[in-house]
Amino acid sequence: MLLSHLKRFDVVPRIIQTDNGSEFVNTRNTMAETIFKEVIHRNGITQHITIPPGAKTWQSEVETSHWTIEKEFYDYVNALNIGNLVKKYRAYQWGFNTMRKNGYRGNITPLEALRKEHNRNYAKLPKEILDFPSCVLDKKYNQFMKGGHHVGLVTTNKLLF
Repeated sequence: MLLSHLKRFDVVPRIIQTDNGSEFVNTRNTMAETIFKEVIHRNGITQHITIPPGAKTWQSEVETSHWTIEKEFYDYVNALNIGNLVKKYRAYQWGFNTMRKNGYRGNITPLEALRKEHNRNYAKLPKEILDFPSCVLDKKYNQFMKGGHHVGLVTTNKLLF
């Protein structure tokens, strides 16, 4: 989804960096790794690199943003249903990416950080590039994965023991 979104703005990464999670370098299920590699190659990415094992600080910006979003959004949002949750998240994400100053980024927004990158073409990108599509993965899960340890949405059905 991210690669398709970026492609709409004529952005095609040549290199992708990930951690060593099983969804990227799954040593137990080579099918999952094959699917990931197929997707990145199909989208024009020529190289996949991973961070060194145990080098969690290489992903610190990602982990910090995840922690912030969890504490500011998921811990406090009240949503009537999944559709309402997605709408609220999309609004939060837009504010987070274009208006909210982030202390861990030098008190600038992600949009301002994009504008300051060394690649001058980034400064010309419209801010809508930061309006990533949102989805409920449960609805897409069966399209690309078979088996594994999937945890679904919270159910309102009572469990009988």
